[in-house]
Amino acid sequence: MTKNVFYRKTILSCYLGFVIQAATVNITPILFLTLREMYNISFEQLGFLTFINFITQVACDLIFSKAADKYGFRPFILATPLVATAGFFLFAITPFIFNNVYLGFVISTIIFA
Repeated sequence: MTKNVFYRKTILSCYLGFVIQAATVNITPILFLTLREMYNISFEQLGFLTFINFITQVACDLIFSKAADKYGFRPFILATPLVATAGFFLFAITPFIFNNVYLGFVISTIIFA
């Protein structure tokens, strides 16, 4: 493939990253009432999920900044949609595979953040 095709895929992945970033920041707050009613999760725990999301994103920015300088940003941009999708999928199936649903939501939030 030519460099132009790789460049286009990288740009599309960046745009997809914007959409995924918006989804990761907003998915838990949108589901607050549903998660509270279905799984008896307190508002404190739900707020903590949002906090975990924020802290994970900041930590990843700090941790991977050196690696992005060394290897370039492209591998990280291309991997982000895959990792976030895996986290969203785990978030969706958490009630079916975890005995402690809240712990599953915490793990899923860390992965998709």
